[in-house]
Order: sequence, then C-alpha cells, then structure tokens
Amino acid sequence: MLPLRCLPGSKADILLGAVAQRWFALDVSCPALPALTAWYRRLREHPAFAQHVDLPLP
Repeated sequence: MLPLRCLPGSKADILLGAVAQRWFALDVSCPALPALTAWYRRLREHPAFAQHVDLPLP
C-alpha cells in the first residue's frame, strides 16, 4: 500500500477527481467521508489536476 502522503495521479484518479471536484464544489449537505476528503485534498495538490480539472464551475 502506498503511503498516505503520496500524491495521487493515475488516470483513474484524474477521472474520478473530476467527478469529486464537482461534488465538492456543489453546496449540498453530504456525509462526512474523511478518506475521500483526504484523497481529494492530495489530488488537488497535483499541478496537472489543479491546472486542467480543478476549475471553477460555470
């Protein structure tokens, strides 16, 4: 298993990250999902994700 401090960056991470980005950007109530939140926080640190996916919603 990879250490938690590793940045995600596989193709699957990017694809699912796009879905997660929209879900986290919406102002809806959702259950506390600490593992998902931590994964998404690490994914947002990835320069390519930040530049091409983590953009404001229209």
